[in-house]
Amino acid sequence: MDTLEPPGGAPAAPERAAELADRVRGGEGRRLELKRGLPSRAKVARTLGAFANGVGGLFVVGVQDDLVVCGAPRPDDTAAEVASIARRELRPPLAPRVWIEELATAGGPRRVVVAWVPRSEHLPHLARQSDGQWECCERRAASTRQCEPEAVRAARDAEPALDAVEAEVLAAVRERPDGAGWDGASSDGATLETLASATGHGRARVRRALHRLESSGRLFGWGAGDARRFVV
Repeated sequence: MDTLEPPGGAPAAPERAAELADRVRGGEGRRLELKRGLPSRAKVARTLGAFANGVGGLFVVGVQDDLVVCGAPRPDDTAAEVASIARRELRPPLAPRVWIEELATAGGPRRVVVAWVPRSEHLPHLARQSDGQWECCERRAASTRQCEPEAVRAARDAEPALDAVEAEVLAAVRERPDGAGWDGASSDGATLETLASATGHGRARVRRALHRLESSGRLFGWGAGDARRFVV
C-alpha cells in the first residue's frame, strides 16, 4: 500500500464523511484516536504502531477532547507530517492512507486529517521514542500502552486464520479491477456487488467475508448496508 498525499481539491464523498462523523461522535476507543492538534512525533508513532499491531484504527486530527470538531491546524502540513512519521519513526515503516476530510459542524465545515492504519502482517511494529529507543505498543480501549513484542505475536497467533473466501475477497479489494487509486474521488471503494462479481461467490457469502475483514481491521468501510464501500 502506498502512502498517499491528501486528496486536496478532490470532490468530497458524503458517505465517507458521514462515517467518520459517526465514529467521532462515538468517542475514542481501541480503533479510534482523536487529537485537537498533532502531538509529538513519538506519540503519533506509538499510536500508529499500536493500531498496526492490533486490529487497525483511525487517527484523526482536528477534534477536541469534548468531541467538538474544530478542524486540524494547517491540514496539508499535518497530513504530510503524519505520513512522514509513519515512514520514518516506525520499524518496519508503515504507509497508512492519509487524507483530509471535510466534516459539517454548526459553525460551518471543518477540515480534519485522517490516517487509516490497517492491521499489519509484519509484526511487531516498533515506535522510535524521543530518547532514540524503540518501543512496542498495543491498544487497550482508548489507551496506547507499551507491551512486549512477544505479546503482540502471541495475540495474533491466537486469532483464527482467514478462510479461503475471506482471503479471496481481501485480494479482490486489494486488486481493484478498474485500477483506480485512492484519491477521494476516482476510487470509490469496492462494494458487495463488485466483489461478488469479481470472486464468483454469492452475495451472502461475500457479505459475511466483508464483515469479518472489516471487524478484524483489514478493511476500512463507509456507507450503509449492501452499498457499503471498502478499501485496504
